[in-house]
Amino acid sequence: MAKILQVANVPLLRFKTACFSQMSLQLQNGFARNGHFIVTYPDRDLCRSFGFGHMNFWGKRKLQDHFIKYCRFFKPDALIVGHVDTIENETFLKVKEELPHLRVLQWNVDWINTESENPTVVKLGLHNRENILRRMEFTDITLVTTADKKWLSTYKQKGQKVGFIPNPVDASLLTGRVFEKEQLPFDIMLCSAQNSLRQFCGKDAPVDAIAQQLLDNVPNLKPLFAGALGRPLLHANDYLEALKTSAMGLNLSRLNDTYLYSSDRLAHFVGNGQLAFVDRRVGYQDLFSDEEMAFYETPEELFEKIAFFKNHPKERMRVAHNGYDRYYGLFNERVVARYVEQLLFDRFDPKDYEWPTLI
Repeated sequence: MAKILQVANVPLLRFKTACFSQMSLQLQNGFARNGHFIVTYPDRDLCRSFGFGHMNFWGKRKLQDHFIKYCRFFKPDALIVGHVDTIENETFLKVKEELPHLRVLQWNVDWINTESENPTVVKLGLHNRENILRRMEFTDITLVTTADKKWLSTYKQKGQKVGFIPNPVDASLLTGRVFEKEQLPFDIMLCSAQNSLRQFCGKDAPVDAIAQQLLDNVPNLKPLFAGALGRPLLHANDYLEALKTSAMGLNLSRLNDTYLYSSDRLAHFVGNGQLAFVDRRVGYQDLFSDEEMAFYETPEELFEKIAFFKNHPKERMRVAHNGYDRYYGLFNERVVARYVEQLLFDRFDPKDYEWPTLI
């Protein structure tokens, strides 16, 4: 058994943006179920508390001291860091100096590809890359939710391990089994930030235009749009419950041509038993067959397949069930946590995993 301290955003103060299916919670559950003692340190909410409700200078200064003292108190064997902007590198280095046995791993779920005609994608990609590189001053291992060797290799440094981490699924958080239902309120679910661009069949397109194309090309479609065509975004429990009402899910990330990169919505769709529609350019057909996911390459192929599965619910249920079983077999929270654990404590063997691991 290891003592593990995870530092990540666990929103307790801001209800609107609370997410109950994020990487940090699934890793926490996976480590606990694998027999480890894990605590998640909610850095952003602690910073707000120390800063009188805001992540300001005073809050961040107080947080540095608190984190060092907490590590002295807890004495973890390993530190896992996910999207932490509030704690300075100097603070982490002080902790490593006091705990010389400590192993540190960072995970990042955002894209690192900066080749795009979409300026937002480029800007955020550069921001993500800068954050990851900056944290490599004190980390031993870096894991990102893409297996694209071209982009991962740009992080390769002496003494550092770099690789892929999949978006996990956890049946205690993703409780829908919609493949068991022949009739559901909605045929397909599409989620997106409002007024955003999504890469659709090799080209950037406004999400509203994509949603309208679905309505125009699939007769009698009953869609569940969140963030498209004026529909509001869904958060927290509202989002989790909505996932249980749709038979299928269209997985549209900002980038759909980077190997195995996807928004975690793919895990949410499949993890709740929806039939997931995935662009072939992402490469998931290397891990899943046409009997487990609905792959497409052109808008016409997408519309045709949506119409087919809409009108043949038993076939949709069968393929979705296959995808559910396959995804949970590959990427459940205990498997992904075991992968992280093995990397942290030098017990890793790539033969244990069907999916790409370290570069």
